[in-house]
Amino acid sequence: MDFTARAEAESVVLNWSTAAELNAKDFVVQHSNAGLDWYDIATVAATGNSNTVQQYHFTHNEPVSGTNYYRLKQRDLDNHVSYSAIKKVSFTSAARRIVILGNPVMNNILRVSLSESAILSVKSLDGRTIVTKNLTAGRHQIDLGNQPPGTYLLVSGTEVIKFLVR
Repeated sequence: MDFTARAEAESVVLNWSTAAELNAKDFVVQHSNAGLDWYDIATVAATGNSNTVQQYHFTHNEPVSGTNYYRLKQRDLDNHVSYSAIKKVSFTSAARRIVILGNPVMNNILRVSLSESAILSVKSLDGRTIVTKNLTAGRHQIDLGNQPPGTYLLVSGTEVIKFLVR
């Protein structure tokens, strides 16, 4: 498998190809901030069976400031799993004050990274405030309680970031 990752604007573009596939199910795109703990950020369906080159891509729109690590977990129909080589992309963006670490959010724990202190509010799409926190620069976890799965907004001043809760 040929696998590349590169910074592009405020995103990281991942491209990969397979020379042939036999009973391939899908590719799980995984991200890590330190190369130790891996988080699933997308699943891309595989062609399945092919003797020709197949091209795939995914754009990670929420990389963290600093080093981002990526790998692919290829799953076959018989549950066999294999991993790609790890790719490293350094990403800096002065415009990004707030980054959500892991979207969709799992277990109602929103993880964020702040480049400076900020007041954050989590809101439902109907405008109801779920939680408000005054946080310092760094990484934080925000307990969302028992929110149902769906789309929510993280708001700080004029910055609004959409995220999913699963």
